[in-house]
Order: sequence, then structure tokens, then C-alpha cells
Amino acid sequence: MVKRLLIKKLCLPSGTEVKDLRILYKGNELPNYRTMDSYINNSRSEYKLYWSVKETNPEFGIRPLGIKIPSKMQNIINDILLSMKHNIKPKLTMDGTGGTYQMFNKLRKCCAIFKPIDEEAFTPYNPRGYEGKMNQQGFRTGVLSGEGASREVAAYLLDEAYGGLCGVPITTMVEASHSAFKNSCDSKYTTDFEPGAKWKPGSLQEYIESRGTSGNYNPNLFSISDVHRIGILDLRVLNLDRNDENILVVNTTYSKQSSNSNRKYRLVPIDHGLILPDAIDIADIDLVWFTWPQSEVPFSQDELDLIYSFDPDKDAERLKKHLHIRSECLRTMKVTVRLLQIAASMHLNLKQIAQIVCRNDIDTPSELEITIKIAIERAYKITDSTSLMTTNRLGYNIDLIEHAGKVNQCKPAVFIDDDSSSSTSSSDNEDEIVSNTLPNVDELPSSTFFNYNNAEDLKYTNLVHTGRTKRATHRRRKPQQSEKSIWSLEDSRGHPIQFDWDAAFENTFFRLLEEMFIGGIQSSHPSWKKYQYNGETTEQFPWLNEDTHTFAFTHCWFKRD
Repeated sequence: MVKRLLIKKLCLPSGTEVKDLRILYKGNELPNYRTMDSYINNSRSEYKLYWSVKETNPEFGIRPLGIKIPSKMQNIINDILLSMKHNIKPKLTMDGTGGTYQMFNKLRKCCAIFKPIDEEAFTPYNPRGYEGKMNQQGFRTGVLSGEGASREVAAYLLDEAYGGLCGVPITTMVEASHSAFKNSCDSKYTTDFEPGAKWKPGSLQEYIESRGTSGNYNPNLFSISDVHRIGILDLRVLNLDRNDENILVVNTTYSKQSSNSNRKYRLVPIDHGLILPDAIDIADIDLVWFTWPQSEVPFSQDELDLIYSFDPDKDAERLKKHLHIRSECLRTMKVTVRLLQIAASMHLNLKQIAQIVCRNDIDTPSELEITIKIAIERAYKITDSTSLMTTNRLGYNIDLIEHAGKVNQCKPAVFIDDDSSSSTSSSDNEDEIVSNTLPNVDELPSSTFFNYNNAEDLKYTNLVHTGRTKRATHRRRKPQQSEKSIWSLEDSRGHPIQFDWDAAFENTFFRLLEEMFIGGIQSSHPSWKKYQYNGETTEQFPWLNEDTHTFAFTHCWFKRD
């Protein structure tokens, strides 16, 4: 319908058909078989769409897609275009599961890395045999095929918003065309197949000259600051795959006055296609720095200042403005940032925080997963307008299938204020909950919006790397096992419960979650006040609003029953 209106309103040539037009929204081309509702949920807001007439077999080209870029990246794009005119072709890298291309300048020197959306693992044009439909489950649950490019850009935008202290290379969304790309596919994976070269949206990242990857070095050679900043980034965006191959080691020089003058190397994080998932399927083996000694060192004052400056709500709006990322994935970031800030203010170090987020066993939910599930269930009971239905479906004790539990920490607790000698109970009758009963949900694809759980999806479930052992995206798990979105809710019979995640529900959920984070840390680390801490005595977070919260975290604690 939109394309037909364009043809009519713009008075395009009479021979122009719907298939001749391209419409792009936040770097994604909208296919003809989808409606606008698949991408835009709020019809009351204004959204900017870009359109163009399809070129017939474009020879080559590259151009940015609507995101403001620094002059350095614009120069890189110009260099790539010039090299294409001199018949210098993009080159597919040797490793990886998706289409990753080295882009060169006129001197035949690699200057950028291009990752087309439709060549990611389990997309129609994947050049390595991992073909599939767009938006289906990939190697890791939580991120769908075709969503990696937007996450590469998201990592840069989030880092750059706070001064680029984590060192993510410049990354932006572009579209490129060249015969060196994979331009043919099996017609069963797409309805928009046309022969010949085509414009491919994807992420373009500045190429970083390095001495190799972190796996080739002793971790003791790395600075505490570098490890902490990468760890902070990974927890902030919930990176599912921080292996030793996606941390580059580059030479660095310090002045004689620098306290790090004995450090020869600097770490640069790359490959962020598996961040911002909607299923928290992450284990400690997925974070290479988890076992490094630097992760047990307390945060410095500068690192704490960085952590406390994060505004997850503002960051989510920033990403929504430029990229198409599902709201439930942005909600994951809002949760992890709150946990990171609360835990850091309670004197926990990087490894201690990661232990809350990660699974010790791949098939056993982490403390974070359990806490989120309980908070959703309690928020549903509190906000649901039909309490009888809530009672019948969930029960006063959350009548869900019992989990083979691991954590029994997040009980309702008694709030006590330092300024008051009285205490008030945070749970009463209707809000009572038993913390060790959780839904043991059946395994489904990562998103509640797309369900392509077929034999083709499960074909690669048990793939593992051969050759040298390394931490990477593939992990051997129980056959045909995947995760549901962490944001789904089920009754005791395993049936999904439909509910609106509106402002009231979100406010209730986060209030409960914040209290449970503090209560869980208080229980796991009863001596947390004695831990070394390099920050101020009172911390305030951007999301802590006096109008919606009744406490300040530095002045409250929880009493266990």
C-alpha cells in the first residue's frame, strides 16, 4: 500500500511497479510481504522512511544510510568507493559464520569491515552454507538472523555517547553493491529474489591494525582498566559472545608520567552482533575475561563514574531513533544497566557482578534470569485488573511448574530506612510470592514475534568448533534446546499469558526488580560493606526518579525472614 501511494503521489513513470521501489526504515529494507505494523507499533508517532527506485544490476557502490557519521568514516566510505572504481574487490574473510568482507582503499590496504544483513548466519544469502529465512533463530537464542548489523552499530553508538571510553571502533549502517558479494540464493528462503548484483544494507566498521587477538597473549599483560572497560560494556549490553578472538591487541604508547607506562598493549573490542538479546542465555564461558585476574580487582573511581553515568532509558530512546531493535531487547539493557549500577554501588567487582548475570551450568538459569521472572510474575499480579483470574492462573504462590532451582535469595523483604525506626512489609496477601518456584518453560525460538522452529533451524544446534579450542558462538547443549524470551509469562499449564507492557506495568516491574537486586546482593554478600570501594559514599543514578521511587539505594537494606 505504501509503495502504491508513492507511485501515485510522486507521479513516477507509468511502468513503475511495486517491485521496482525500495523502502528503508532505520537501515532495514521493508519487504513486500510484511505490513508496516511489523516494524512500527505506535501509529501516533512520526517515522522517517527512505525510498529509492531499484537499480538494475548496479555494478558497485557504497553509501551511508541515514545515521550521522564522523568525518573519518565518511573518508573511509569515499576511499572504498574510489577503490571499487579501480576494480579493487571486497574480499570475504576466511573465518566466521556470516558474510564478513574486507573493504580496501586505493592502495589495496584494508580500511573497513562490511557485514551485509542478508549474509548473516541463517539468512537467504549466507556465503558459508548457513542459509535460512530472515528473522529466524540463529546459533544463539535471543538474537534473530538479520539483527546482527544493527547491534554492531548499537555497540558503537552506546560507547560513543559516553566518550568512547570502551574503545569500540567507528561503526555505521551503509548499503553496498558489488559482484564480490553473495548475490544468489535458494528461492525457498526469500520471495524477493532477483538475479544480479543488488544493494545490500549492513554494518561498516573501521578496520583496526592489531598485533593479533587476546587469545595469543597472556592475560596478565593487559591493563586492569582495559579489561574493566570491556567487561562493563559486555554487561551493559549483555554480550553473548565475548571470546578471545574478538578482542584485538594493539600497540600503545604512554607518557613517562602515566601510571600505565609499563603496559605495551591496548585492547579493542569488536564483533558485537550478539548483544541486546531478548533471552538471557549467557554462561561464564561466554565471557573470556571472566577468569582473568583483572576481573577481581575493585573498580576505580573513573570506572565507577562511568558506570553511574549510564542512563538506560535515554540510551534505549537513542537506539530506537537510529536503529530497528525490538523493544524487548532494549528492555534487557535497561535491566542489566540497573544491575550493574546497583551492584557496583554495593562494592561488587566485575567478576562478582558477572556471576549474577551468567549461568554456572549452561542449562540452569542464572540468578538474573530467576529474578526477572519473579519480578514479571509479581508485577503481573499487582497490575492485573482481574485479580480472580490472576489468582486462578498464577495462584497466590505463583502456581507455575517448579524449577529445579538454583537460587533462593529473592524473597519479599522488609524495607528499613535509616531515618526511621519503624519497618514496613513489602509483601502482603495478594503480593505474597514463593521465590523458589519458577516457570520451567518449554524451549522455543528467542522471540515471541517470530517462530521458525523447524528442522532447518535445528540443523546446526550441536555444531562445535573443530581444531583449536576457543570460546565462541557455538556451544554443545541438550538436543533441540533453546530458550524463550525472558519477557514471556506462562501459567501453570505452560500456556502463554497475554499482558500489556505499558508504563504502569514497567514502573511496577522495575521497582520490584531494583528491590530484589539489592535483596539478592545483600543475601549473597552479607559483608559487602567491608569490600574495597573507590567511589563516593552516596551515588545517584539517572533513572532514579523521586516521583516513582520511594527510596534511595544508599539508605536502605533488606532484612531476611
